[in-house]
Formats: sequence, structure tokens, C-alpha cells
Amino acid sequence: MCRRDMDELFAEPVNPNVMDNYYEIVKQPMDFATMRAKLHEGMYTDLEQFKRDIFLICSNATSVHPERSKYHEVAEDISRYAKWTFEALSVDPQHLNLEFSQSKKRPNTKA
Repeated sequence: MCRRDMDELFAEPVNPNVMDNYYEIVKQPMDFATMRAKLHEGMYTDLEQFKRDIFLICSNATSVHPERSKYHEVAEDISRYAKWTFEALSVDPQHLNLEFSQSKKRPNTKA
């Protein structure tokens, strides 16, 4: 999923010095570095916890950034891709592997 964030907008926790009211608005911050750490530490015990954090990144971003902003648009793209990926995984895990390898060859497009 973090490959969809090519500019690394959600790569690290939000710096409160850059966005001073972020932690007043967002009560459960999440980013890809935190997810990576949780993954390496074995903190995800099921796929639902992982999914929750992916969608948390997206919902946090869309709640604090204007609709036409790059942050909002990238978050929506990640959310769409995550929904597609998790749906494909639940239906046919083998097919997902093929689609995922092919999607790496395609340019990033909006659905």
C-alpha cells in the first residue's frame, strides 16, 4: 500500500510543528513507519488489525486535508487500492498474487 504513496506523504508520523492542530483533530494517528514497526514487532495478530491501520491513515488524511489537496487525493487512491486488494484477497488469494505483480508494471491510475 505504501507504494501508492510515492511522495511519502504518509511515510512518517505527522510533525506537530508543521501541522499544529493535527493532534487535536486526529485522535488515533497512523503512518506507514508505525505500521512497518508494528509488523516487524508482530503486533498484528490478524488481517483486520492491519486493514484498520491502512484505512486509518486514509481517514485521518481526508479528515484534515481539503478535498482537492494532494494529501486527500493520495489517501483516496490508497483507500481504493486497499479496498480492491483486500476484496481480491478474500475472494481469490492466488489471483491477487498475479494481479499484484501485474499492477507493479502499470502506471498509477485513478479508478
